[in-house]
Amino acid sequence: MEYFDSYAKHFNINPIFNQEVREIKKVEDLYHVSTVDQSYEAQQVIIATGVNRIPNIPDWKGQDSFTGEVVHSRYYKNPKPHSGKKVLVVGIGNTGAEVALDLSEHEVDTTIAVRSPISFVPRDLNGQPVQVTSKRLAKIPFGIGDWLGSQIRKVYFGNLKQYGLRVSPLHPAQQLRETGKTPIVDIGTIDAIKEGLIEVKPNIKEIKGDQVKFEDGSTSSIDVILLATRYRAKIKEFFPDIVNFLDENDLP
Repeated sequence: MEYFDSYAKHFNINPIFNQEVREIKKVEDLYHVSTVDQSYEAQQVIIATGVNRIPNIPDWKGQDSFTGEVVHSRYYKNPKPHSGKKVLVVGIGNTGAEVALDLSEHEVDTTIAVRSPISFVPRDLNGQPVQVTSKRLAKIPFGIGDWLGSQIRKVYFGNLKQYGLRVSPLHPAQQLRETGKTPIVDIGTIDAIKEGLIEVKPNIKEIKGDQVKFEDGSTSSIDVILLATRYRAKIKEFFPDIVNFLDENDLP
């Protein structure tokens, strides 16, 4: 803490806390920044709110009738509040995969809803972190590295289709380059699925009371829907003028 205090003092940085920015608007050569109870003017504004600013909450048919609890993964701390309940984790990104694993390892009845094809990589292979392996494969020309990676994953994970998981046609490195989506770094979720500790279902179609109906026609009685459904930056909410500088994912 002393370091941060001395750093701020040395560079004359004066943080103002508990100020929610409501609007940023450019007027001539200055930006006008309005908070709840103050306003500021500046020649430059740095927006450092991050990609994961606002939790993304899906909207399913009948969602308002759900008699259980809906919780975004942002508020997940540990499995204790879910002991003795049947939990449906929605989404199998890195967060969803790890939350589902954590729940299942603590004997919580866990189901995970998977909407799209997935791209999994092992956390480590022969003692080497996957990041090191991927960098080495990326140096191999003509897409051979991606092909080798695919063969390694097939041997490592086996046929995942029989467990209800569809594998993405994009190689993990290609997916990261082209879509910006990080592959799922597996720390044991796949084994838990294979062992039957985590049940896999397709996307939710409809909710009635405590009954969740899935796109394959099956239904499950659920106590908690735990949303691992990503976040949104939503910069336009407080900076409307930035709209022309955003990509298809609403990111600058």
